[in-house]
Amino acid sequence: MSFSTASTSSSSFLVWWHGPVLAGGGYASEALAFITGIDVHIRSAAANQKHGNSNLVALWITPHGDGTDLKYLEGLPHALQDTIRRRMAPAHVTPRAIKQAVKQTKATHVAVVCHSEPGAWDPAAFSTSRCPPFGYLRTYAGIPFVHIGRTMFETDMLDPGHKQRLLRMDKLWVPTTWQRDVFAKHGVPTAKIDVLGEPVDEKLYQAGGGARYTRAELRQLGRRIRLDKSTARTNDDVDHGQERAVLLAVGKWESRKGFDILVRAYAAAFCAVEDDVASVDKMDRWVKAPPLLVLKLSNYHGNANAAESDLVAAVNATCAGDVWIITSHIATSDMPKLYRSATVLVQPSRGEGWGRPHSEAMACGTPVIATDWSGPTAFIDESVGFPLKNERLAPVEESDPSHHWSYKGHRWATPSQKHLTKLLRHVSSTEGQKEASVRGKAAALRMSRFSPSKLAEDIAQLLQDMHLRSAKGDDHSHEEL
Repeated sequence: MSFSTASTSSSSFLVWWHGPVLAGGGYASEALAFITGIDVHIRSAAANQKHGNSNLVALWITPHGDGTDLKYLEGLPHALQDTIRRRMAPAHVTPRAIKQAVKQTKATHVAVVCHSEPGAWDPAAFSTSRCPPFGYLRTYAGIPFVHIGRTMFETDMLDPGHKQRLLRMDKLWVPTTWQRDVFAKHGVPTAKIDVLGEPVDEKLYQAGGGARYTRAELRQLGRRIRLDKSTARTNDDVDHGQERAVLLAVGKWESRKGFDILVRAYAAAFCAVEDDVASVDKMDRWVKAPPLLVLKLSNYHGNANAAESDLVAAVNATCAGDVWIITSHIATSDMPKLYRSATVLVQPSRGEGWGRPHSEAMACGTPVIATDWSGPTAFIDESVGFPLKNERLAPVEESDPSHHWSYKGHRWATPSQKHLTKLLRHVSSTEGQKEASVRGKAAALRMSRFSPSKLAEDIAQLLQDMHLRSAKGDDHSHEEL
């Protein structure tokens, strides 16, 4: 690995990453992938100094923006747990601690990254660790500081309270050009925004011959819901043929994820017998032996326990289907096994900042049916997945009345249920499964562009390109402590 990016720069950085690294959820997964890449980058540079030094010389981690989920932490790969322990910042960072760290690592600057939704940034809208930790001071303990916000959103607007926090940062790192354009449209200068994709740990999320769950094992992990509201007993252990597709959806239980659209499309695809005679036999086979639909639901800021009643209430199906909900915890180290078990990942979400399950599944060689709007458009097209039509942008409160006030005026996508029905039938056919396999291989190749090591090099380049000493903002204090 070359570290020539720093050879012409006199700046070197202690990167102080603040994020919900112990909480689970998309921000946590993303932050840990960045941390993995930076850690390897720094250690590789130290071991290969004769090939040139990196301008990333030290890494600190501070939990920020959310709580701690011990099950999530225990389920991380052991090597990643070790990285977290090694890189954890002191509990109380004093001027003396900063000076010692800078002296030991020969850093010239501290780059503070606040990786969370902007409501957690100073002054935070809720209780969390302070980020930036010393406000927006340009120097602390005589050391130059730069403040970077890493964030994203899922609608076509920007919260006014968030905007003020975004403007106080020296730089904003967003994952897609779509997000950059949304922020710019609502008053954030484009010069302040850099596009930095999301890393996916290719050593964890591997395509190819890795382990996967059998259909019987998937059923053992979850519980079945009957779409026809019937209480009739069924033999849930019967598998109607190994050629059947496995449709997987992953995410927290909330309206944004569009799981209501997914289950309605599934019922329309595999329960309703069509009028034309040619399709009746095919539909009859699907009704008797439909593809397996598995919803891996998270309780992270959601209520997965309400999923069964909510989904059944949303569907007026004429057949039971073969739908299973998994709400039990699956360790991060086992998630690749789940992704590889699926024919496709189905994510008909109304809006995504990036699409964490999308990219993880693709890295495992599983293609994705994803709404053709917002974050996933940065890396999903028909060569690597199955873009789902967006019928229109609709007010958030139409699909989620609970956000009537906080998302007032915001819009997000309306994934086409009709198109999703068509796609589900296609990928469940013999021909469609073969096509999904081909696109899955291409998807894994595409996600290799987003390895942690590549994204760490991008960070090194972005920091090198920043003119820290001359960058000034109206809301920054230049007082030195």
